[in-house]
Amino acid sequence: MRKDKKILVVTNSYPALGTAEKSFLIEDLRALLASGFSVTLLPIRVCYKIDLDLPDGIDVDCNYAKSFSSRNIVGRVGDLILDKLFWGEVLGRPKQALLYRFWKESIRLSVGRKVFQRYLERFDVFYTHWFTADTAALACAGARPLITRAHGYDLYEEIAVNSGHIPYRRQLMDRVDRIVVLSEAAKRYVIDRYGIPAERILRNSLGVSDQEHYNEGRLTEAITFVSCSFSAPVKRLRLIADALAAFARAHPNLKVTWHHLGASERQIGIEGFVAPANMNIQARPAMPREQVLDFYTRNEVSFFINLSSSEGMPFAMMEAMSFGVPVIATAVGGVPEAVGKGGGVLVPVDASADAIAQTINNTIRQPDWRARLGAEARLCQRTHYSAKKNSQAFASFAASLCE
Repeated sequence: MRKDKKILVVTNSYPALGTAEKSFLIEDLRALLASGFSVTLLPIRVCYKIDLDLPDGIDVDCNYAKSFSSRNIVGRVGDLILDKLFWGEVLGRPKQALLYRFWKESIRLSVGRKVFQRYLERFDVFYTHWFTADTAALACAGARPLITRAHGYDLYEEIAVNSGHIPYRRQLMDRVDRIVVLSEAAKRYVIDRYGIPAERILRNSLGVSDQEHYNEGRLTEAITFVSCSFSAPVKRLRLIADALAAFARAHPNLKVTWHHLGASERQIGIEGFVAPANMNIQARPAMPREQVLDFYTRNEVSFFINLSSSEGMPFAMMEAMSFGVPVIATAVGGVPEAVGKGGGVLVPVDASADAIAQTINNTIRQPDWRARLGAEARLCQRTHYSAKKNSQAFASFAASLCE
């Protein structure tokens, strides 16, 4: 295997200090270095302060980010008028020409493919951490071999942000050598939606660090739920509030606490919500990952709860499982694949608040439910969602493309 391998990694913002993307990428970068790659990061946003944990030996190139100047964008919009790909999209779906997202993606494609021409001879592998217009731009520029990772919003066309269609995907899909997905459900989606052969799809889930602390959830006459996400309609935070309120009303002698990490009480959208007297809500705005991990170390937790209407493979869920916290989650995206291996309870995506409350009630009636589910959750994370193991597998795959 060659020892002088070079890989270009296109990111949204990492290695900028404080970006959430760090949690997804840091182990992959370490594994790529360990497998002999020279790694260059190419963020699409300028990094004014570099993350202190960025592994030594990684180069950071901000030229792509700097190319999105107003003057350059105006020039690239002009280029689109003569572009076959652009007109292929407009004529195929005329209504999308009215959407801001379509123009944003089109401009990134136009700017990117011109910039990426400078990198084609310098790297052996090209990897985009998100399946967005940057992937399309690299494909357009002729970058090979090209790998992209698909998560949730950048994969599922049906979710609201995509309005049923992701621009340029079908026109350029054949120029992407490997699509890395987080679950078997995502793999099936790519095959069924785009007709891509299974051999061009790699299932490689993101993972989280194996935690030493074990959260036993020791609570007397109380039960504590934790959710962790930004605030968006797809996260259905109000449904969590309604489901836990229904559960609390059914157990008036039980103290029910819901901690939400990642959004304030105003942001989670519970205006007008009246909690039962035995229910307490604690909402915390967005916080560094280290503070999230510290929360599980310092607080006893009964369940992690996620009622999203769409998901890839929830990173926050895997973090909770690494501490031995059981999961209650809707059966969407890669969630059934994870929870089906043990460590939690699934509810249908169309389940009502009362039905979800009843599921929780049925679960806690089982003997030793917390100890059993907690042990299963931790084992599932260690076995299938360990960041180190999964990143090593990804790096080995990337290196194989250089043989």
